[in-house]
Amino acid sequence: MNFKNYPMVKLNGRNFLLSIYPSWHTRLFPESILNNEDPSTIRDVPYTNSIFKVFLSGIKGLENLKCGDNLLIYRTSDGQGPALYRSVATSVCVVQEVKHISEFSSYLDFKNYCAPHSVFEEYELQMLYKKRNYPSVLKFTYNFPS
Repeated sequence: MNFKNYPMVKLNGRNFLLSIYPSWHTRLFPESILNNEDPSTIRDVPYTNSIFKVFLSGIKGLENLKCGDNLLIYRTSDGQGPALYRSVATSVCVVQEVKHISEFSSYLDFKNYCAPHSVFEEYELQMLYKKRNYPSVLKFTYNFPS
C-alpha cells in the first residue's frame, strides 16, 4: 500500500456496501460511534487505533472482492428503535486482501494474520477457525468516517 496519498478513495473503481452488526461495528470503528451509543463501550486497544482492519464474514460474494475495491460500511440496526435512527453508512474503506479461511495452514497462521487488526478476542478467533462458518477473511484500510 502506498501511504503517500492516504486517505485516497478512487470513486471510479468498484464500490460495495458491507453491512456489519452493531456489536462488531462499534468495536471495529470506534470513531464512527453513533450519538445514541454508549461511548464507554469503546476500548483503547490496538485494532481500534489501526487503519488496517480484519473482519470475518459469512456474506456470500465477499470472495469476489479485489484489492482496491471500495467499501462503504453500513452499521445495521440493533432493533432498539426505528432503523431510521439506528442504522447508517458510517465509513469508507478500501479492500487490501480477501482470503478464505481454508487458505490458512493452521490456527496459529490464522491467528497471526487476524489478531493484530481484528475485533475478535482469542477465544472468538479459536471458535471462528474451528467452526469455519464465517469463511471470508477481509483485510481493508479504514480511510475515514463518512
